[in-house]
Amino acid sequence: MKPLTLLVALLTLIAVQAKAEFNGYQFIGISGAERAAVIKQPDGSLQLVRVGDKVGEEALLIGFDGEHAVLETAGDWGPVTLYVALEDGEQRVTLVERRPLGNYDFNRREVGTLSTESQ
Repeated sequence: MKPLTLLVALLTLIAVQAKAEFNGYQFIGISGAERAAVIKQPDGSLQLVRVGDKVGEEALLIGFDGEHAVLETAGDWGPVTLYVALEDGEQRVTLVERRPLGNYDFNRREVGTLSTESQ
């Protein structure tokens, strides 16, 4: 089995979307055009953040994708990317992280097939 195929088989990207506060930080405004965002900190104060600024103790603002703020933080299986958007005044956080494939039978000869049955 080629190393790249093995890597793809061992890790998969999982996306989870949730209405959430980001570790007590609430995004108030996001401007992809200005490459800046305004966040409300847990103490209630407002902060203007730009690419390269930390949000909280662990997350780093790494860029903007349209009107999404893109942050990165450490995860159990490597970096975790967070996409934060404001929809109808509500903060939406989409989390993309690597996780091992839990129910994959590596003894199969079929390529690209995943089992969804519980063991």
